[in-house]
Amino acid sequence: TVQVNVNPAPQVNLGNDTTVCFTGHEIWSGSVPAGFSSVLWSTGSTVDTTFIDAIGNVSVTVGNQFNCIDSDTLFVGEFCEPTPLCFPDVITPNSDGTNDIFTPCLKDFIPIDNGNYKGVIDNIVWVNFVVYNRWGIKLFQSKDVIPKWDATFQGALVPSGTYYYIVRYNDSSKISYEQTGYITVLNAQ
Repeated sequence: TVQVNVNPAPQVNLGNDTTVCFTGHEIWSGSVPAGFSSVLWSTGSTVDTTFIDAIGNVSVTVGNQFNCIDSDTLFVGEFCEPTPLCFPDVITPNSDGTNDIFTPCLKDFIPIDNGNYKGVIDNIVWVNFVVYNRWGIKLFQSKDVIPKWDATFQGALVPSGTYYYIVRYNDSSKISYEQTGYITVLNAQ
């Protein structure tokens, strides 16, 4: 007669392969339920949660009190959502705090600045923004991630009128955008 003891094996499942926008400074976090007697991530972490900030495979090996082990692996890829921007068609540079500067917005027409839509700012990797008057004279050029034109040229407010702009930019989804249009400047003088 032989006595056979069957110990339960641990089970771990990291889920399906996934994607993260690392260029947008996001990270992937993986975790396993508490209660394993040992946890070892491919990152070297030995706690229930680990963080990944680059493309690649991540695996975890867990053990239970009977020295039985299980492991799982998933691939973390990169995908960044495209970032189409919109631009206002009128600005009123009268220092009232509303519509004073020409700056990009999202489809909800809320201007993008450092205080909101940080993910959008992080996702834009290159910008070239130029404003011309009706005679083709370049009044403004910016390569800032979030370009802003305060309706000035050579330190003075431009006259009320219509101006032409060209915006070229790339986002981390590797899409290149070019938008052109007209901006009307209304000065209250």
